[in-house]
Amino acid sequence: MLFLETWILSFMPQDQLTHFFSIERAHRIPGRRPPMGAPPRPMLAKLLHFRDRDAILKIAREKGPIKFNNTQVMLFPDYTAAIQQQRSSFTGVKRRLRKLNLKYALLFPARLRVTVSGKAHFFNQSQEAWDWAERYESEPTVNDSTAWQKQSSRKRKGRIRGRREGADKPRSAPDLEQSQDAQRMAVEMAWKFRTKLRTTSLDQLETAQDSDTISSEDSLSSQAVGPIITPQTSDAII
Repeated sequence: MLFLETWILSFMPQDQLTHFFSIERAHRIPGRRPPMGAPPRPMLAKLLHFRDRDAILKIAREKGPIKFNNTQVMLFPDYTAAIQQQRSSFTGVKRRLRKLNLKYALLFPARLRVTVSGKAHFFNQSQEAWDWAERYESEPTVNDSTAWQKQSSRKRKGRIRGRREGADKPRSAPDLEQSQDAQRMAVEMAWKFRTKLRTTSLDQLETAQDSDTISSEDSLSSQAVGPIITPQTSDAII
């Protein structure tokens, strides 16, 4: 582990690693010892922090061949057998994309991203990516790296020209007679509604006054009559 830490620090910029850079464990893949002259067995190393792992793999891709004692050393992330098989299925597609000078990236776990003129295309299956590469290669308008930018520029200029033409286009003056008629109709409807509402209120008020008058007359008549006295007759003996 100390050997790997020292070797990684020899080609890695110090500002790219975290302060917790450390290798928890490292060992060779079990198997027979290779013969003389053959490449050594691969080694597996587990880092303490995943950011150090990503930084080391990024620098290894950008820096190019990394050597130790004039021997090239290649660094790869460790995946399961199933994921490694899925990622390996994109090998032929990646080779074809390199010939077409297209930018691509193989995302985790096995998803291919191809960038064309600022637009990203994603593929989960290698056959889908292969078919897309064939269509891209057969269409000459798509192969032009500036076609997308030219098309977007034409659309943008067309929208600006349309807005300018719409602003300069003479507009018809509003019809004064129609607006006056509409205003007159609105005033008449408002006046009719107000008159109807006022008439209804007066009728309700008169009805209420009549009912109050009748009730008051009944009360006065009852007060004027007074109590009714019936004379009592008695038989007298003479």
